[in-house]
Parts: sequence; structure tokens; C-alpha cells
Amino acid sequence: MNVTSRNQTPNVKHLLEQSAIDVIPLSAAGAAPAADSTNGVVCRGIICVGAGNIDITTTCGKRRLIAVPSGQFQIGIEKLHFTGTTATGVSLLV
Repeated sequence: MNVTSRNQTPNVKHLLEQSAIDVIPLSAAGAAPAADSTNGVVCRGIICVGAGNIDITTTCGKRRLIAVPSGQFQIGIEKLHFTGTTATGVSLLV
């Protein structure tokens, strides 16, 4: 799998506009993630089966707590933190 590390490319914005090449499931439906997700990759988006909060570090290096409904969202994510994340069925798009 060819994934993009934020430190490997100066043009992360261009890569975030492309389609996802893989999905990393972090928790099952009805369960919040149990550990921080780094994986050393920049994620292009997130899928949440159940609504709640997501605690993320963006590709700009800013930590954000965002309330999200269920669905798919296009946002550059460097890290998903399990503390503060209450959304369930979370998967990252890479």
C-alpha cells in the first residue's frame, strides 16, 4: 500500500483532493476507538457510523474537537485521539 506521510511530500493539499486508496477501520459500529491512531499517514477523511465527537489533529498540526453526525467527511487528519472521541464505527480514509 502506497500511503503518504506528511513529512514525505510538500504537496499534501493536492493528495487530499484525490480519492482514498484504502480504509483503516478503527472501531466497530456501536464502539468508539480504544487507542490513538497515528499510523504515520495523512488521512483524507473519516467515516463515522454513529454521531458524536471526533478529537483529531489536523494536517496543519492543530488539535480540534468536532461534533459530527453519522456519515463521511473529507478532512485532512494526521491523528485521531481516542480521548474525546465519542463517534462510533470510525474508519479513516487514506
